[in-house]
Amino acid sequence: MIHKDKYKDSEYFLNYIDEQKRRITKFKKVLDGCGDSEKKKICLIIGSRLKDLISAQFSANESVSAITASFEEYAECILVTGFSSYSEYVDFLSMQIILGVDDISIVAPVEYSDDLVCILSNYISNKDNVLTGHLCFPDYYGVFKDYGINSIGFNQLMDYMSNKWYTSSVNMYWFGSHLRDNDTYVGYWNYVASALIRVRGDYDKLTEEDRFIV
Repeated sequence: MIHKDKYKDSEYFLNYIDEQKRRITKFKKVLDGCGDSEKKKICLIIGSRLKDLISAQFSANESVSAITASFEEYAECILVTGFSSYSEYVDFLSMQIILGVDDISIVAPVEYSDDLVCILSNYISNKDNVLTGHLCFPDYYGVFKDYGINSIGFNQLMDYMSNKWYTSSVNMYWFGSHLRDNDTYVGYWNYVASALIRVRGDYDKLTEEDRFIV
């Protein structure tokens, strides 16, 4: 999503952020004296919690500097653990673009290399795109690649985001989390859409409501 959250109020997110930071601090204390294997396991937990924290910080409209600090901590965890999935890698690159962090480069597995990754990573490194036509998960990410290569326009992307993206995400772990009573909801964020709007230079086409994280 690239709109401000409407499911929960700011108090909910601020409470979530405070609690999540306490959880992260507790796990960090365990890192001291750990071997490499155990350190990786703990960093996986911390990294997952930091990613959720970042989403909650966006939902709470925290400052870019505060969110960037969390992102840099998240990057330190990724340096230890590597990326757990293609979607995590794409979200990471997208967050870099949104936050303007271009001094972090983490090598991902070669199987994650595709046209969408090329568009995002080359924007960060200011390189020209050399596209092959390959996309790892075309059913889910096809619309974003199409927007990234100018096959569809801004209005088509926004229509997709407003009417189809959430329902297309039914298999994602976060789907329906706003209905749960365990306070795990952090907002519904599609970072790749937000990043590509910046890549395409369409920022000025956004309304004030849309300009929440882009």
